[in-house]
Amino acid sequence: MSSNCCKWTGITCKSSSSSSGLENPNGGQTGRVVKLELGKKRLTGDFSESLGTLCQLTTLNLSHNLQGMLPLSLFHFAKFRGGLSKGIFRLQKLTLLELQENKFSGQLSKRIGKLTNLVNLDISSNGFTGIIPDVFHNCSKLQYFVAHSNSFTGSIPISLSNSPTLTLLNMRNNSLKGLVDLNCSAMSSLTSLNLGSNRFSGPIPDNLPSCKNLNNINLSWNNLGNQVPESFKNFHSLSYLSLSNSSINNLSSALRILQNCQSLTTLVLSVNFKNEELPADSALHFQKLKVFILAYCRLRGSIPKWLSHSNNLQLLDLSWNCLSRKIPMSVGNFAFLLYLDLSNNSLSGETPKSITGLRSLIDRNVSLAKKLPQYFPFFRKSNLYPSAFQYNELLGFRPTLDLSFNNLSRPIWQEFGNLRELHVLDLKVNKISGTIPSNLSGMNRDPSGGQFSTFPNSSFQGTNLCSDYASPCASNDQLHRERPLKPIA
Repeated sequence: MSSNCCKWTGITCKSSSSSSGLENPNGGQTGRVVKLELGKKRLTGDFSESLGTLCQLTTLNLSHNLQGMLPLSLFHFAKFRGGLSKGIFRLQKLTLLELQENKFSGQLSKRIGKLTNLVNLDISSNGFTGIIPDVFHNCSKLQYFVAHSNSFTGSIPISLSNSPTLTLLNMRNNSLKGLVDLNCSAMSSLTSLNLGSNRFSGPIPDNLPSCKNLNNINLSWNNLGNQVPESFKNFHSLSYLSLSNSSINNLSSALRILQNCQSLTTLVLSVNFKNEELPADSALHFQKLKVFILAYCRLRGSIPKWLSHSNNLQLLDLSWNCLSRKIPMSVGNFAFLLYLDLSNNSLSGETPKSITGLRSLIDRNVSLAKKLPQYFPFFRKSNLYPSAFQYNELLGFRPTLDLSFNNLSRPIWQEFGNLRELHVLDLKVNKISGTIPSNLSGMNRDPSGGQFSTFPNSSFQGTNLCSDYASPCASNDQLHRERPLKPIA
């Protein structure tokens, strides 16, 4: 290892002949330490007491560490546990402080407001409790405030909800309550607002479109109630909106209003509008929509034709509703559709042959030509139990056609074998019968000579399908005598 401490990994120095630098063991100063980037280092042992004198430090990144000890002169805590104490607040030149994914706890000290040069503050995924102190009035450079996944209570501090410099405010997964009260006239820089999974109540703020640069909003899993405000018709900057499980109603009104959001690419409205009807208004049109999730609402009606006008759709999830009738032929017209989930409905008739012509599931180059929205957190959904319905963040999702738990009938089209980019085809618990097309095993072959030979018989449960890999094919007389499993309503 070099004797020059400024060449060590994670340390950045600025040339200086004055004090408050790291000393070279061979003599002389190596410069003032301005950055300590020690995230994800699995730190152990003790740090030098001299760290407490680094008054020129602008970046301190201790994120993703769960063990190790820091000097008393700096934090007065051990093993990245407990609360922050006076030592850290002497680092007046800090612009970046990242403490996420540790085991800090207790209340966030009011002294955090003394770090007036902060640009980026991330204290997420810790065990902080109590009210977030309203002490950020003098933090005139603060752009990123990230405090998600703690146990904070109370409301949004006024010094944050009036900040003209804040671009990202992420306080999801806490126990915050009260109204979502933002001064959008002042918050001219805000682009991303994430308040999901809290205890906020009251209506969706109708002044949000006044945040002129706001494009990413997550208010899901709160008790907002009421309807989408009419003012959202003028929300031209909005690109991503998630209102899942927020107790809103009147789906027809929500869609009528939100179709006017010219930049909208992701719309997540699941677990709302219970027992309403999915509107069939042919005038509805979402020109740029790429992700539309309207699951677990127990919606009545059928799959509307207006959806086919959304030519850029890549992910469509209408699962866990009460939709009936046939799947429309227009479903096959989506040029970029990668993920279609219509499971757990009451859809009947045959699967439209047009679905076997989905271009993005045939040619990988088509799917790569259209990227999903930047802010979209990829999801997977638990289909095992309705009460356990939830979306979980993933790094990505597999190209999927999920038509399971419906009343679909008739054989599977041979042309399904053309969908060579398809990873998941789920048809279980329907009334489909006949022989599994042999060319399906060639969609993505494994070394043993096809996928189906690796599947257990349980993979075909709830169908009347047969093949060399599933149950032996019965005669037509036998098929008429057997009753398929009843799909879940």
